[in-house]
Amino acid sequence: MRTYETVISGDIDPMDFVIIATENSLELGFYVGRGPTGTFQYYTLWCLSTIFKRYEQDGALIKPNKAYINSPTKWRIAKCSPEVLTEEKQEEYYKSIEALKLLKLIL
Repeated sequence: MRTYETVISGDIDPMDFVIIATENSLELGFYVGRGPTGTFQYYTLWCLSTIFKRYEQDGALIKPNKAYINSPTKWRIAKCSPEVLTEEKQEEYYKSIEALKLLKLIL
């Protein structure tokens, strides 16, 4: 199953923008899917924006690394809206969207 069900924000579908409350911070990213062992896999905002910056600098397009959570039931995961982000994080969000387009992961 690729959709992840949450109590707070409903179903999370692939490439939905999510916020994840880790042990001591908040992580932003795009949901990829469930792994074979049930892990919650996602691309971090930082990883995707770095790929876009590198593409702008030297034209190199690299494949992003997936981050994952082994037991998603112990973490707080919810859909997020980019409108609640700071200006700096919004810029990172839009660079990430461009990276996903370049990688042909979204239209």
